[in-house]
Amino acid sequence: MQATSTSQPRTGAGEPRTLDRLAVLLPALLLGASACVSNANDEAQPAGEAPFVVSSPVYTPDAQLPATYLVDELAMPGKVDPGTGYELGMDYVFALPEPRSYVALEAVGAGAVATRYRVNDSGVPVEEGRWSAGNLGATWLQGFVPIALDKAYTFTGAPNAVIEFNPQSMTITDTVLLNDLRRPEWPDGWISTFTGVAMRDGKIFFTMIQRDETEGTKSPETEVVVFDTETNSYEVIRDDRCAATEIFTYGDDLWIASGGFDAGYHFIGVSPVGQQPDYPAPCVLRIREGRTTFDPDWRKDFSTWTGGRIAGAIVVVDEQTAYTKVLDPDLVRDEAVFYWEAVYADAWTWW
Repeated sequence: MQATSTSQPRTGAGEPRTLDRLAVLLPALLLGASACVSNANDEAQPAGEAPFVVSSPVYTPDAQLPATYLVDELAMPGKVDPGTGYELGMDYVFALPEPRSYVALEAVGAGAVATRYRVNDSGVPVEEGRWSAGNLGATWLQGFVPIALDKAYTFTGAPNAVIEFNPQSMTITDTVLLNDLRRPEWPDGWISTFTGVAMRDGKIFFTMIQRDETEGTKSPETEVVVFDTETNSYEVIRDDRCAATEIFTYGDDLWIASGGFDAGYHFIGVSPVGQQPDYPAPCVLRIREGRTTFDPDWRKDFSTWTGGRIAGAIVVVDEQTAYTKVLDPDLVRDEAVFYWEAVYADAWTWW
């Protein structure tokens, strides 16, 4: 799939291709990885000296894998060669805007822990401080948004909360419970998983998956938390035109796109073994520059770019090129009842 400079991705964009390994470094706040810090004008500024710790997902035909490298140069957007640099090998590792420094989000015992490390001259990570969210009952943390050298945010979905902390002293400075995310009609098995982050005008926009792990069902709506970093207040915006769980900046707007989970759920819903027969088709929505609401007059279907095929997820390489994953229904096993079977089956091809 290719996107033109007029923000109108081409349809029928050539033949599908399978990529054995594609490592793409997207804008820092989308990934939660950053080697920059925002100033008062919300402009990303490189900080410190090389080498830097950079986090980027490695994309394979059937999965998105976390990978973290120690590199000598920063270039965003760009590509990271998995064969070069020092791979740290932790699942949730996020670079700090200081040389060789990063934060690791880990589950330690029964609680979630954030730990600051610095890589020494021998390439060995040395712990410099940590804090625990165990007093909240949190067993895992997701995402990292740096605001300043002494201010950053992370998230937990059990319970739903935004945690503000100081990355230098590694102390928690505020906790905001997201009580509006949970709906009264949802049973106890429903959990929230944060899936994407973007920042604009001093506000964090983060997307999520809301699902019932017991039944395998998932909320069919798009839900975005808009978090104001000046007041530590938030609002939840929703759109029922499709379920979109990935967010990134395109031009002056924010695009919110359906991911592989959403495409898998839609396929399951329209198949004979459907769990949610009315689950909407994958699409892309947008939030215009300066707004905190969805554009009600704009919606793009993935199928218009893929000749009617079911697709989900967008990996932006540059202003002219992006990739999406297309599902071949004939390669999905009949027993693929739940979403993870459809998402991780060997039926996806990169376009």
